[in-house]
Amino acid sequence: MKENLRCQLITLQEVYDLSFSLAQKILASSFRPDVIVAIARGGFVPARFLCDFLDVKAMSSIGIRHYVAAASKEPQAQLLYPLMADVKDKRVLITDDVNDSGETLQVAVDYMATFSPSEVQTAVLHEKSNSSFQVQFKSKIITEWRWVIYPWAVVEDVGGLILREYSAVIELEDLRQRLLKDHEIDVSRDVLKKVMMIHSHHRC
Repeated sequence: MKENLRCQLITLQEVYDLSFSLAQKILASSFRPDVIVAIARGGFVPARFLCDFLDVKAMSSIGIRHYVAAASKEPQAQLLYPLMADVKDKRVLITDDVNDSGETLQVAVDYMATFSPSEVQTAVLHEKSNSSFQVQFKSKIITEWRWVIYPWAVVEDVGGLILREYSAVIELEDLRQRLLKDHEIDVSRDVLKKVMMIHSHHRC
């Protein structure tokens, strides 16, 4: 685990705006996807927004696990859930929330090639500049590494940090201040209450 892991909270409005920016970049190119394939789980929401913005009716998914809660990761990216769509001779856009190490997207592209699509392109909301795999479309590039926490992973990531580092801390405000000081994330009291409530149920 990294000490004082720097994090960034992303709001749902930011996800919408980043997805729209991503769609504009795709529309400015010559690529027009026939089907959008989300990498589960982080790619679902961006992929659905892109379907709307790009007027793409076909959406599917594949499940790949690499990172788990708050920057903890498996030794290597693994395909967990296969593609359940026919993409032969189709233009495929693989979508995820973030391109971190690049391993997940490399696995996804290699796997997709086995289905003989006519073309495969990749798109993410955020790409980290040190990634080993460069996507074709990204909304933002992160040059100073940090762990990005999206709206669909707040309980998992913030809860993971709390369990790992602050399990003995009882007071809510103390938790808020420690998360702000150590990880640069300002989690509201309301959100933190929800995170703690859900995790208490999980531990039962």
